[in-house]
Amino acid sequence: MRKETLLQRFTQKWGIHITDEVIDSYPEAIQEEMQYLYDQIFLNPNKTISRLKDLVKEYPKIPSIKNKLYSAYMLSGHTREAKKVLNETIHLHPNYLFGISNKILNEFDPNILKTYKN
Repeated sequence: MRKETLLQRFTQKWGIHITDEVIDSYPEAIQEEMQYLYDQIFLNPNKTISRLKDLVKEYPKIPSIKNKLYSAYMLSGHTREAKKVLNETIHLHPNYLFGISNKILNEFDPNILKTYKN
């Protein structure tokens, strides 16, 4: 089956548009910082939250920054804030696959991210 046909069928069945195109990329000014923050989320998530919140305000159209903030909140035990960020991400970026998959995974196992921390 051709890739386009498979993606069209998925969209029709689930109402979610999936693309293999890059949805967002980080501006050059923050690319290195985002890699650093990604690593730090798993080492010391509390220390990343403030900066990630600032980056979400500065780059509101980049859902992956919100996703990293969600992960930092979850790994630091701030589940209420994490769920708020996740719901906002899905609302503002309904086709963002990581937001959707995090919502599904969180429903099945709220501690899923902790398995990646160790």
